[in-house]
Amino acid sequence: MFASGLNTVGNGGAVLQTLAPTSSIIAGPSKHSIYLGTYEFTLYTHKLGDIVRIRDFAPCNLLFDQSHE
Repeated sequence: MFASGLNTVGNGGAVLQTLAPTSSIIAGPSKHSIYLGTYEFTLYTHKLGDIVRIRDFAPCNLLFDQSHE
């Protein structure tokens, strides 16, 4: 969900995979994250295992109309 679509504007996106021990968890999913079905965790990156890039998304060339800003 977050590695594609509008998040690819500019440089593209990527899906990463790692093993995250329980000790690396700073915060669990918020109510909003659960509502969206993403179940995002905030992790202390120094405690993660190897990080592997498993999928790339090409940059989106979408141009926004900024005339109203």
